[in-house]
Amino acid sequence: MLYSFEEVESIKSRIVIMGRYHQVLGFVICGVSLLLMGSSWRCSCGNSSALLLCRREERDALLEFKKSLFESNSLNGFLSSWEAEDCCVWEGLSCDRATGHVIRLEILPQPRVTIIENDPFSYEWESFQSDPAVSASELSPSLLRLRYLNHLDLSGLSINGSTPIPAFIGSLKHLSYLNLSNVGFQGAVPPHLGNLTNLEVLDLHFNYGLLLAHSHWISRLVALKYLDLSGVSPRKAQDLMQVLNSLPSLSHLALRSCFSAGAFSISPGLFNSSFLARLQYLDLSDNSLQGPIPTFLQNMTSIRHLYLSGNELNCSIPIWFSNLNGLVHLDLGANWLDSIEGGFSFFIRDKCRLRFLSLEDNQLQGEIDRNSSGFCAFGLEFLDLSRNLFTGIIPEGLGQLSRLEFLGLSDNLISGSIPPSIGENLEMDKLFLHDNLLTGTIPASLCKLRSIQVLDLSRNNLSGWIPNCWGNATFNFISGKHRNFSSMMELDLSHNLISGSIPPSIGENLEVEYLFLNDNLLTGPIPASLCKLRSVSLLDLSRNKLSGWIPNCWGNATFNFISGKLWNFSSITELDLSYNLISGSIPPSIGENLEVESLFLNDNLLTGPIPVSLCKLRSVSLLDLSRNKLSGWIPNCWGNTTFNFISGKLRNFFSIMELDLSHNLISGSIPPSIGENLEVESLFLNDNLLTGQIPASLCKLKSVSLLDLSRNKLSGWIPNCWENATSLSLINFSSNRLSGVIPSSIGNLDLISLHLNNNSLHGEVPDSFRNLLGLMTLDLGENKLSGVLPEWLGVDFQVLVFLRLRENHFTGTLPMQLCLLQLQLLDLAVNNLHGTIPRCFGSLIGMSHRSSSPERNDYLVAPSVPYWDAEPMTEVMKGRELEYTTNLKFMFSLDLSSNNFSGPIPHELTSLNLLNSLNLSHNLLSGNIPEKIGDMKWLESLDLSGNQLSGEIPPSISLLTMLSHLNLSDNNFAGKIPKSSQLDSLYVSDHSIYSGNPLLCGDPLLNKCPVQKEAPTPPKIPSRENMGGSDPLDKVTFYGVVMLGFATGFWGAIGILVFKKSWRAAYFTFAEEIANKIYVAVSLKVAKLKTVMRGE
Repeated sequence: MLYSFEEVESIKSRIVIMGRYHQVLGFVICGVSLLLMGSSWRCSCGNSSALLLCRREERDALLEFKKSLFESNSLNGFLSSWEAEDCCVWEGLSCDRATGHVIRLEILPQPRVTIIENDPFSYEWESFQSDPAVSASELSPSLLRLRYLNHLDLSGLSINGSTPIPAFIGSLKHLSYLNLSNVGFQGAVPPHLGNLTNLEVLDLHFNYGLLLAHSHWISRLVALKYLDLSGVSPRKAQDLMQVLNSLPSLSHLALRSCFSAGAFSISPGLFNSSFLARLQYLDLSDNSLQGPIPTFLQNMTSIRHLYLSGNELNCSIPIWFSNLNGLVHLDLGANWLDSIEGGFSFFIRDKCRLRFLSLEDNQLQGEIDRNSSGFCAFGLEFLDLSRNLFTGIIPEGLGQLSRLEFLGLSDNLISGSIPPSIGENLEMDKLFLHDNLLTGTIPASLCKLRSIQVLDLSRNNLSGWIPNCWGNATFNFISGKHRNFSSMMELDLSHNLISGSIPPSIGENLEVEYLFLNDNLLTGPIPASLCKLRSVSLLDLSRNKLSGWIPNCWGNATFNFISGKLWNFSSITELDLSYNLISGSIPPSIGENLEVESLFLNDNLLTGPIPVSLCKLRSVSLLDLSRNKLSGWIPNCWGNTTFNFISGKLRNFFSIMELDLSHNLISGSIPPSIGENLEVESLFLNDNLLTGQIPASLCKLKSVSLLDLSRNKLSGWIPNCWENATSLSLINFSSNRLSGVIPSSIGNLDLISLHLNNNSLHGEVPDSFRNLLGLMTLDLGENKLSGVLPEWLGVDFQVLVFLRLRENHFTGTLPMQLCLLQLQLLDLAVNNLHGTIPRCFGSLIGMSHRSSSPERNDYLVAPSVPYWDAEPMTEVMKGRELEYTTNLKFMFSLDLSSNNFSGPIPHELTSLNLLNSLNLSHNLLSGNIPEKIGDMKWLESLDLSGNQLSGEIPPSISLLTMLSHLNLSDNNFAGKIPKSSQLDSLYVSDHSIYSGNPLLCGDPLLNKCPVQKEAPTPPKIPSRENMGGSDPLDKVTFYGVVMLGFATGFWGAIGILVFKKSWRAAYFTFAEEIANKIYVAVSLKVAKLKTVMRGE
């Protein structure tokens, strides 16, 4: 037992008071206090000065060193104790008991190493997230006055700027321990460190700016046992290895992340045998090492910790690994290894000391062996085989590993069921079986894993019900208390085939933080017991078949009799109930106390109004209520500020990123308050029954990026106040009843997409639109817009991909500047345009490509713009209106129909080899169809009807194998229709595709083409052959060859039967069987015929 500091001070004062009269008693008390404290103070019991303080000159040196340090928390921080008179009691310092000299200086962050089996050279680095204890620009040389310092650890120090390791550290000749890891030193490692001949531990790891320019000084560190240069870049790797071979005591070597790709290769003579024999710890991970695992590693007879992860090692894990029986830690993860020689069981059969094994993220194949005979690694605590290609089933023997804490078998091809024995391991705290082919039910034995923190069974084919035992409390006869599944952090059963209802017990005692039950076949109502999951942070029940109502208890505060406080569901950050069959109304309580950040109730059957209490969700960032049957009005409270009596400040709904109320039955007008204080980034109110005008307050949404009000009944003019909504990238006001002119202020935005189609807008396209330089989609179709097409459309819109102006009143000709665009879709149909189709349309690069796949044109899509390539757009194709959303980027269309275009079809249009649809119908076009129409092989729809085209239909049209809609009616085509199965099937489905062309003939029409008279046959020119004057030698040669061929074929078959008895027997047996079958078949037919004749 150790005394506290106050108790020690009390003992010290008593010794001083009683020292003069009770020296003997003072000796006894002093000795006992030193034994119990383990302090470094020296007791001078022969006089009244009971304890010796640290040396004055060393205290002054430390205070000078302190001046070079900076600490943000100066009151309670690390250096706050560096004020006392006795520096030996300062935090991080230790003094010699006999002399009072400072011998140990440590500036540490939080403890970050785990000692294994009391071995100071065996540890595993843990993640460390806290800030350093102190920082400095440079180290004060006053440390040189600590002449007896033998232990210096500055790993909790952060160096600012490009500061090198001070050379004066090499003068601290008593140092046996030097740790400068993770400090941030840069530049060359000073060779002066070679003067520290007593050094046993040197740790420079994770100073990524350090360079080992020369390594010869390391050879002078003859006492060195522990060397960590991880993250330090050596200039010459081979020189470093030669120096390391010369160190007689080195047993711990860490060179993680030291070498770039190709800078270091492991050769057979790299390390000598004596060096390898004494090495206990070797870390060469993350060095891009290539080739097979080097064979010289088998000489490491004393190795206990071997780390080769994060390299490019390939081939198999050699069989000699089974001889390294002293291994405690082995990490071969993140390589390209493909197999284990001898199998997995043989690989670890004799590794009785093994506690950590990682083979994850390789290409290992085969089964994890079921045979566990001779298996002795029962102390294994960590086993990770995830992200490989293992097949077969999970071995039952894994349940025998009673100390196993981590088991990772995820991302493999493992099938079969989960063995119940896995649940017998009471020490398991992380179990990852996700992304496999597991089937069967979830064994109830998994409920016994009382120490489990993470259980992930997602993305398998598990079926059956969720075990009802999860969450049930069990009685512990040792402690006399009830134990529950309270340590669980994450339970993931998503993406399986689990059916049945959610067991109510899962919410009773299961204190889980992340619960994923989504993407299953769960049915029934949501149990109210889930409201008791007070520690849950993320709850996902989406994409099931859950029905019933949302429990009204979510958000209700409950009284905790232990703490005497109200307890609410405040810890949840995400609640996802989307894509189910949940009905009823949204309970008002869900907005009372539920401090949720993401709430997804979309794609259900919810009815009723939106509760006003949702306005109280002040922390919400994503609120999705879309695709339900919600009715009523949009609450007027969204955006209203409220007074917070605790903070004394006004609070508003400022944190929301996305509000989606689309695809419901919401009516009424858009409340003006929604734009006053609501700082939303994405606002979707589309596909509702909203009426009234668009409120001008929406222009105040300075953070809004996506604004969709489409498919409502909004009327009036579009407000002209958008110049301040500078974050807007998408506006969709389509399919409403809007009138008036297009506001010019929209042209001041940085839009990506603008949809104003299907309204009653009039006037011309505002000239300010030429400022929309980043516009990719412009849809003004189905309005009453007029004027000519502005030429700046093709000059300023360099990234425009979709241009849709159909069904307006535009006049004039097509500007040649349109040819400069990267258009993927151009729809100018149903206008009053005239003139000829420009020949340069054949150079529209968005519709043409030299490759054969439209997917190669994805460079036109801006993946960094959310929602852009998934926005809906209606386009006439195949004779009917079709709506495109997620597949819009694969749509390539040119529609100039129902105008007054004249002249021929430019043959350059056949270069648009990516087009899905070409519609030039109902114009005044004349001439022939271009001969190379067959080059447009991706065409699915071709409509040239209602023109004045003539001539024959080119034969190449039969090459359009993707064609599913064709209309050539009402023209002046003549001649025979080309023949192909594709064209025949199109005619069968629609007989009108050739109508209105009386001069067409041939199949499949009834109008047959006239038979042409054959041209007279020219008289044959007399020759030797037709005059009977053939050469007699030719005839002899001909018949000789025929006879020779017959003889060869005959004796080739018959000769074998003559000389090969077994073949002869098989042949005649086969012939006899065939004859018998024929005889039986004939006999049966004759008998049946006789029966029929008798019956008649």
